[in-house]
Amino acid sequence: MVRKRNLSRLFTVCVYLTVFGISCFLYKIYLINKWMDMELLGKSLDKFQGHRESSVRASMLKLPSNRIVPPGDLGRPVVMNLKDNATRKMVKKGLVTYGYNSYASDLMSIRRRLPDIRASWCREQNLAVSHLPPTSIVIVFYNEAWSVLLRTVHSILDRTPDHLVHEILLVDDCSTAAHLKTRLDDYFERFPKVHIIRAPKRLGLIVAKIFGAKATTAGVITFLDAHVECTVGWLEPLLTVIANSSSTIAIPTIDQIDGTTMQLNTDFAPRVVGAYQWDLNFGWWGRGAMKKRYPNPYVPFDTPAMAGGLFAIERTFFERLGWYDKGFEIYGIENIELSIKSWMCGGRMVIVPCSRVAHILKHGHPYLLTAGKDVIMKNSLRLAEVWMDEYKQVLFDVYGVPRYLPQYFGKVDDQKAVRTRAGCGSFREYVLNAFPEMMNPLVPGAFRGEIRNAALAKTHCLTHHWANNSLTMAVCDGKEEQQYWTHNFYRELNNYSSCLEASVSQGNGLMVRRCHRNGKTGTQRWQYMVESGQIRSEKLGHCLSVREEGKVIAMERCQSSESRQKWLRGDDLPVDIELVVSLPMTFTSSHNIKATFDYCFNVNLFLVGLSSIRTVMLVTLALFCFSLVAAQFDTHFNTGRHTIVQLFEWRYEDIERECRTYLGPNGFGAVQLSPVNEVRDGVSWEDRYEPVSYKLTGRSGNESALRSAIEACNKAGVRVIVEVVFNHMARPESGSSTQTRGTAGSIVNPAARDYPDAPYSAADFNDPCRIVNPSDPHELRNCWKEDRPDLNLSLARVRERIVGFLNRLLSFGVAGFFVDSALFMWPHDLHALFTKLHNLTTIGDVFPPGSRPFICLDLSYHGLTEAEESLRTRWNDYSDLGVIAQDRFAYDIGDVLLKRKPFHYFVNLGTRLGYVPREKALIYVNNPQLQRLTDADGDLWVVSVRNRRPYQIGLAFMLAHRYGMPRITSSYEFSNASQGPPTDGQGKIAPVQLDQTGCCRPPWICEHRWPVVRKMVYFRHVTNGTGVRAWVDNGQNQIGFCRDRVGFVAFNAEISLTLKAKLYTCLTGGVYCELISSADDMLNANGNCSGGSVQVDADGHAEIFINSRLEEPFIALLQTFQP
Repeated sequence: MVRKRNLSRLFTVCVYLTVFGISCFLYKIYLINKWMDMELLGKSLDKFQGHRESSVRASMLKLPSNRIVPPGDLGRPVVMNLKDNATRKMVKKGLVTYGYNSYASDLMSIRRRLPDIRASWCREQNLAVSHLPPTSIVIVFYNEAWSVLLRTVHSILDRTPDHLVHEILLVDDCSTAAHLKTRLDDYFERFPKVHIIRAPKRLGLIVAKIFGAKATTAGVITFLDAHVECTVGWLEPLLTVIANSSSTIAIPTIDQIDGTTMQLNTDFAPRVVGAYQWDLNFGWWGRGAMKKRYPNPYVPFDTPAMAGGLFAIERTFFERLGWYDKGFEIYGIENIELSIKSWMCGGRMVIVPCSRVAHILKHGHPYLLTAGKDVIMKNSLRLAEVWMDEYKQVLFDVYGVPRYLPQYFGKVDDQKAVRTRAGCGSFREYVLNAFPEMMNPLVPGAFRGEIRNAALAKTHCLTHHWANNSLTMAVCDGKEEQQYWTHNFYRELNNYSSCLEASVSQGNGLMVRRCHRNGKTGTQRWQYMVESGQIRSEKLGHCLSVREEGKVIAMERCQSSESRQKWLRGDDLPVDIELVVSLPMTFTSSHNIKATFDYCFNVNLFLVGLSSIRTVMLVTLALFCFSLVAAQFDTHFNTGRHTIVQLFEWRYEDIERECRTYLGPNGFGAVQLSPVNEVRDGVSWEDRYEPVSYKLTGRSGNESALRSAIEACNKAGVRVIVEVVFNHMARPESGSSTQTRGTAGSIVNPAARDYPDAPYSAADFNDPCRIVNPSDPHELRNCWKEDRPDLNLSLARVRERIVGFLNRLLSFGVAGFFVDSALFMWPHDLHALFTKLHNLTTIGDVFPPGSRPFICLDLSYHGLTEAEESLRTRWNDYSDLGVIAQDRFAYDIGDVLLKRKPFHYFVNLGTRLGYVPREKALIYVNNPQLQRLTDADGDLWVVSVRNRRPYQIGLAFMLAHRYGMPRITSSYEFSNASQGPPTDGQGKIAPVQLDQTGCCRPPWICEHRWPVVRKMVYFRHVTNGTGVRAWVDNGQNQIGFCRDRVGFVAFNAEISLTLKAKLYTCLTGGVYCELISSADDMLNANGNCSGGSVQVDADGHAEIFINSRLEEPFIALLQTFQP
């Protein structure tokens, strides 16, 4: 009785804890959503459109008609004759010496005119200029070009009210250029407010700025770089911010001057905000990526970081912050330090849109050319030790050091004292309040410490020999120097800023080089496989291995059973422990499913110590947690069905017939429907992806026909998956800025973001911004995809409308959804949306009670291979939300069959090639978008009906292999990339008609009806659940493999080389009918093969002959297909 009572009580406690935790979690999300709703409700940029004017008002600054326009006037580019050798030499000299084209600068006037680029709203503000405090302007220079420095000063004097400039201090950081000595003194002697102070020795930019700041005599200090041009009205808005709040740092909008042509660019700066990643490298992020919204785009807005050279600050506040860290050397990171401590110590930073200062975009930093050491690393680690609290270990890992080393980086006791005196808060609070968009530093498989190999004695560690930059296994010394490694946020294997690099040029070899973090090459990115202990190159797909008893470290094809490839990580970060950094919920970029698992994991740990019955409780709770996230991977296929067909742009009547007469009888698992809701009423295929409302009258038919098709398909054993688009709404039509008509008759105004029948208004969308850098997750997910108004899914009301639309489809009998443009939406927003979906309908007994909708996420990026490569690592963010659809397989099989890669490439198809796990992957040979995407030469990236032979090989290989869930696109002929589906005389989609052989009549293609596809769908059904074994290839384009002892395939994708070899088939001895050449997957009337046959010897080998000229150059054998 006691045991039963204890069990009952413990189970009750567990349930209460679970329910309480989930309730708290959901309540927090609710509060966040309510806050966002209140922030964004009714706010729109539309009412400020009247203030948008041309950024260049040249008409107000016209020259007399008889005057020649001077070079660079009004920010125009300087025209140079680069064909002239002397000119080219002078341009090159300037770029090398100064980082910009000093020759072009010398051609311009030192008082060149610039247009008033402020928005009209800014010009209309009546600032109380007479009450603003004067400022000391500090400009540090070192070997600056003469004309550039003078132009900087004159732009201040010419465009600033005189009473606001207390003084201009030109701080010479011990320049060596002769023109910056007596000549400079003589020039500025006639300007009483300009003072030149000279450092007694070379201080470096950072200390020189402190030197100049301490010499100022005004209450406000304004820092400018020595290569800027101030525009009219630049200073007044900055001083207004300081006058209103003495602890606020005011930063101008920093426009760009091209370092080669000196052209003024005013388009970029107004759209960005300062930010950085975990190496503290400053960068510009799109304003739309930030969570905080402003109804007026021209008011000062918060920024978590500054570029550093241009800002205004109250002098006493700067002094309270300790100026800059005087232990910083030369240049770099001082901007991040001031950013962090200003927010942590009671201040804030804002960018002021009405203040416009143009800055030359340099090609390099001369300040760093003479540094002689990694001053960025030193300055970064000093900052981390003083200001980043428990997060500092993230930065130590980024630079591959075990801890702060004062013998290398200097003592920081004085800086810690500054922080104490200023009463500063924590770095965690800074992240939560000022920078909630900061990315989560945790990566799978992160570790730090020594690395040992399972094949060698534990006394040996992976060693980077600093003397000659070589790599071996050596006796562990415990010194945390040459044997100390970190696997960090950037997925490097890092030893004191030297990284292990997979060398493509040296025959897949290894080298140790300076860490470069080049995401495009990916040669220094590694994946630690937690389960197998392997360290795998993300670039090459091969694994780190030891040879010759540790004397050689090499790259080898990954084999999980090979002990030489198993690496044991250091004790500092064991396999089952992640970084100690605990991130606030709004800070992490991962989705809320992870938070659910974290909660379950913590409760499990709590239960471990309660009782001997903990095993039962752990299993119960684990099953509960797993049920929250696993259901969306179930396709709900009928037994024996595994393939999806995308009937692209088919009418519902034709889909209904196809399910009954072909897809059902031939074992297809599901049909994917093109978007079913109301879309733009146009003729392009892309119009199908321009939502207008959630009415169910689309191009393929009305709601009644849709419901009939879904019911018929379910009765035929074919599940229905609907492609849905809810990342955005329809963009304005080309050449029109007003109304657009939908397929159900709705009238919308995309330019005003007005969709009355959805209903959505401007307040339901993210602010307009373009995706310039897709690697920036905030810009990718908050900005507009190709000018399409981007719905703000963080708003509860927006999610409710989408959920209502999806639940309505579920009530019709839909099995799940293919979510278009999922990569452009935040994972936590998608999770919040998916959790509100209803279970699948039980009407008609199609789905068991409690079945959850299948979810497939489209994570392709416009079909661009380079972007696919750079975004691949982000697929993990979505892996718990549903099956992943990616263009990767289509590109790779296209490269193979179009002879850009050998077929041998697919020997490790799966996670070893960087793909998502097979149970989470949907793959395809092409899709409607990829069928239309060409390179610069007009050639397709993928195979299609244009080249039917390789297309059939690709389809057959996809269906023969076990990886992923295959989908076949059933397409139509087109003559241009935007052409929509075939239409009848009334402009409606034409019916699909069949010929006597059962194939579709042109212009419908219907790949799923090709005999090869039907037979290989059968092959996949028979071999389901078996592995890929005994892969064999010729190193190029002839391959073969078994599906355990159930099936065998061989492919000859060579152009003119016949495949003739004795291959191992894994099958028992006997005669087998060859499936591809057979009339069907059945024997003929006499019980014999209707096509070719293959004799398999008793040892499983068979003579295989495939002529390369065949239209279907492959064979397939099945254990069940024998005469």
